[in-house]
Amino acid sequence: MNARGPAYGWRQPLDMEWDGNMKPAIKAKKLRPADFKAIFAFFETAEVDYPALRSMISRRFEGNNILLTLCNAFVDNMESIEAGNGAVMSMQPMIAKSVLSLIITVGRIRAAKIFLEAGVERWDKERFREVHAMLMLLGEEIERLDAIDRPWLDYQVYDRGHKTTMILFCGLADRFGVEMNAVIPWLRSLPVNLVYIRDFNRLLYLAGIQSLGNLEETISALKRDLAAIGTERTITMGNSGGVYGCLYYADLLKADGVLCFAGPTSLKAGVDEASERPVYERVQELVDKGELVEPDLRQLFLGNGIPVRYFFGQDYQFDLTQSETFQDLPNVSIEGLQNWERHIVIGEMARRNQLTTVLADAADVTLKGLNRAGTLVS
Repeated sequence: MNARGPAYGWRQPLDMEWDGNMKPAIKAKKLRPADFKAIFAFFETAEVDYPALRSMISRRFEGNNILLTLCNAFVDNMESIEAGNGAVMSMQPMIAKSVLSLIITVGRIRAAKIFLEAGVERWDKERFREVHAMLMLLGEEIERLDAIDRPWLDYQVYDRGHKTTMILFCGLADRFGVEMNAVIPWLRSLPVNLVYIRDFNRLLYLAGIQSLGNLEETISALKRDLAAIGTERTITMGNSGGVYGCLYYADLLKADGVLCFAGPTSLKAGVDEASERPVYERVQELVDKGELVEPDLRQLFLGNGIPVRYFFGQDYQFDLTQSETFQDLPNVSIEGLQNWERHIVIGEMARRNQLTTVLADAADVTLKGLNRAGTLVS
């Protein structure tokens, strides 16, 4: 399997702050992309040099007690779990959530499940609700994740030797409702190539992908790379803010299907229903100035016939409003989750035993050869 993520093409998000040594600013309260990259490097191989990792963390986050505490708790847990001693839960719950996220980010899924079980036992399942569903309902044990997501990159291509390619569009938080590496296990057994993209421009993908160029250059690069890996079927798949991009790019790429996990379908609905989310107003201002072009997604899908499945919480008003853009279109299936009033739906779909079927259908695979978590069965 070939993985291509152009590290040379990654660009720094606009809201980053750095000191002269390329370390995060002392006041930072969360890890930045370059921090993830520095930590991730120690987990590229099975054997981790933990003393060297601790030394790097000590130097990198000197003077930042929040990030020092987080990263030291992460290393404590990874060492303990790998030694067979279980998770170390001597921390506040918010730190625990960040430690879990970091374990998932470096692709250690078995360790993440062990930590998660300990966290649920100490606190409660609700605190880890979405990621609990995505990891604990897996039907297989994964030590180290292949086709791993590297969150400091905005474009990654995994050629897995198949004719169908799934393109995953992250939301504005650069996640897929949960960490991307918590979603990938649900896809790894499907006969699909994988592409992960992020919008570091924070413009709902209308300005293209930073490392690829403007919108026209981005679509050209995607078409080139899809052809290079032998793609015959393309499926776009978006979560939250990534829904807008996965819909628009599906039309531009002449995709074969679209999966939308609750997100925007028009700027108007975004501005009207979520004025507290400044991205919509920012994009609308750029459209009004003529710097961006807003696609009429309803008209595009009325004409292109591309099949779309739009999933959302039936009781979450923002996404209910967004779903109305595609009302009565024959090629769009609007599928509300009853008795669900949250924005993120992918974990709930896993809990309701719907996610495997949805992903397998998109990959054009019958469930006859799959178990409930999506693992191919001989």
